[in-house]
This record gives sequence, structure tokens and C-alpha cells, in this order.
Amino acid sequence: MIGLFVGGVCCGFGFWQLDRAEEKTLLAERIKTMSDLPALPLNSSNNLEKFRIAQAVGRYLPSETFYLDNMIYKGRPGYHIISLFELDGKKELILVNRGWLAGLADRSVLPKMETPSGERTLKGSLVSPRTRPFFMGDGEPHKQKLRLYINIEQLSKRISRPVSPYVMQLQGDSEDGLIISWPKFDSKVSMHIGYAIQWFAFTLFALIMVIYSCFKKKRPALQD
Repeated sequence: MIGLFVGGVCCGFGFWQLDRAEEKTLLAERIKTMSDLPALPLNSSNNLEKFRIAQAVGRYLPSETFYLDNMIYKGRPGYHIISLFELDGKKELILVNRGWLAGLADRSVLPKMETPSGERTLKGSLVSPRTRPFFMGDGEPHKQKLRLYINIEQLSKRISRPVSPYVMQLQGDSEDGLIISWPKFDSKVSMHIGYAIQWFAFTLFALIMVIYSCFKKKRPALQD
């Protein structure tokens, strides 16, 4: 009975890995589809879609720029610079990830970064914001520029204006010295299939052991 239970569990994990491989395949196809569509004008559209390329016209709010910590680029520690962007003709704001900035040798000091002023036209992909780490509480330090994550709901309440649930990852050449280089999505389908094969192999081994155990019990004892 134990062998059958172990085999069933291993078989379940195998099919779970196959499901994960299918999910990742569909996600990769969706990202490709979204990237091929024309840029979505955020100033006139309310139907935002994750991974969609979007265009925004407006201006940054200089007082609402944050340093997203623990961002590594080519082995170097640094930050992603996140700024609130005000869309022309709309009350809703959107967070813009302007790119990567190297950290200083003294981690207690933030590198200086100016926020561009005046009207700008931005283009980038819409992604989900970094989620709150499990070891942190629900509170967000309102006046702190260095963040591990940004709570969009709390930010919206503090400034009394709606903020888009997505973050725009800026595309194109940076005009303020930041590095714009986003990692490409890796579906890792082959990895999930490999894990599935391993789990099915464990399942087969467990079944073989069950059959062997049953055969051994039924084999007649040798006569003297």
C-alpha cells in the first residue's frame, strides 16, 4: 500500500510539471502576441493588458521617485528607478521603471538621480509590480525613497489619485544615464518536462517495487 501511495504522489507531481510546462508555453505565446500589437495609447485607453506595449504622454512627478533595491545587473548591485508619471488628460497616474542605476560603495548613501522635467512621450511594456516580500509587514514607509517594493494601493491613497496596477518598463535609449536592459522571459519548458520525466520514473520504480513485493509474498516456500 505504501508503494502505491508513493507512486500515486510521484505521478501527480509529474502531471503537475506537465501542466506548468503548458502554462509557461501559453505565457510565452501571450508575451509574443502582446509585443507584436501596436502601442496602446494610455492617455485615451482604459483597457490595459499585461505585457502590452504602451505609449504615454505627460510628465514625471519629481517628488514621487523611488529606488527599488536589490537589483543586479551583470553581477553589480544597484537599483531600479521608479517614478510616477502623470498622463495628460487623465487623473490616473502610472509608475514608470526608468532603468537600472549602479549603487555606491557605501550602501547607506543613495546615488543621486535627477527626474526629467517637462512633457515627455514614453513607450514601454506593462508588467506587474514587484510583490511584497513574505518577511515584510503590510506597512509602507511613505517618506522613504529606498523600497523593496511599492504598494500601489497605499501610494494611491496617500496622493489621493488613482494609480495604474501595472508598471511601465521603459523602452528605447535612456536620456538620464540609466541602463535600460530588461531580461527576456525564459519559459523553461524543457526544465518542467525534465522534472516530469523524473517524477514518472519514480512512479515506475514504485510500481515495480509493488509488483515485486506481491510476487515475493505469493511465491511458495521451498520444501526440505
